[in-house]
Amino acid sequence: MRMAMLMMLGFCLAAPAMAQDAAPAPAPAPQGDARTVATQTCMAEAEKRKIELGATAITLREVNDTDKKSDDVAGVEASVNVVKTDSKGKTKTSKKKFECATREGVVTKFEWK
Repeated sequence: MRMAMLMMLGFCLAAPAMAQDAAPAPAPAPQGDARTVATQTCMAEAEKRKIELGATAITLREVNDTDKKSDDVAGVEASVNVVKTDSKGKTKTSKKKFECATREGVVTKFEWK
């Protein structure tokens, strides 16, 4: 008897969920042009290398130049805000530039200026 009631309860709870249509699949992420992809890749690399500067955060300030050399090679020169936090918790923001080159979405050169 208990087993029958548990099965009935399970069916009552599961039936409405099964009756609903599945949500449509999300649209695939748009592929940007080579310059946009290079900028995103280089910013990700800058985030990884922020420890070299003793920074707690890196934010994009301005893209100074992008260069698409071929279908899979691109370069970026950008200005970023570098946020450093001292031992007292006080933050200081400074400006820094970097130069970066990518090939097929992989960083081949990265240099702080």
